[in-house]
Amino acid sequence: MNQSQNVQPQGSFLADCARIYREWHDRAKAIDTEGLLALYAEDAVLESRLVPAILDDKSDGILRGESELRRFFVEGGRRRPNDLVRWYRTGEWLTDGRRLLVWDHPRQAPNGSVICSAKAASLPARSSANTIAGCAGGAQSSSN
Repeated sequence: MNQSQNVQPQGSFLADCARIYREWHDRAKAIDTEGLLALYAEDAVLESRLVPAILDDKSDGILRGESELRRFFVEGGRRRPNDLVRWYRTGEWLTDGRRLLVWDHPRQAPNGSVICSAKAASLPARSSANTIAGCAGGAQSSSN
């Protein structure tokens, strides 16, 4: 693969970042497992401190592939609603302009504290970033 095949127009990439940021939030809030999975590549890797809290057999916090992500999203959705799930975001996200998309669910929200969570998504290096290749997220509870 030459370098020109690995580069997509900046506007297209930024539009994909905005879409993934928006759709991930909407689909997670709606407990839309299939919709969430559609945002990930079939061989995606997701790493989060929430994984072992939801799946007892995944103490390393790493999910690989669609079947493990599906199990995590289904079980996580089954356990909601709970007091820890509050859906506040600032509407801001960051990117390196090539492959990385990062957003945050800040600890402090207008309606009180929430789970502090950051998402970092690696988008595939191809002409259209339709899916997330990998995702890392952390979560920290706060009562302040």
